[in-house]
Amino acid sequence: MLYWTILILANLPVFFLIGWLLFDNAENAAESFFTTVLLLLQAIFVPRIVRVFLDMDDEGSFGLFEFAVFVGGCIAVVYGEHFLLTNYVFGNQ
Repeated sequence: MLYWTILILANLPVFFLIGWLLFDNAENAAESFFTTVLLLLQAIFVPRIVRVFLDMDDEGSFGLFEFAVFVGGCIAVVYGEHFLLTNYVFGNQ
């Protein structure tokens, strides 16, 4: 369990990079990295219906497909590093 926790924490910058590449496009560009992270966390933890009812800026926001690609990309990065570590670094030689 500690191995997976370290692997996930070590990949936080990669997760932010994937999120920035997916969600910070030309029509929905953020002013800074902090704004990008804030919008990403808002999209993850605040459901769309709540954002609409609270009149949060929901125009041009990303949908479920982009979020699924983000989650899939993060899982793929962690699993890929796990595969490389177990087969080539810690593997039986």
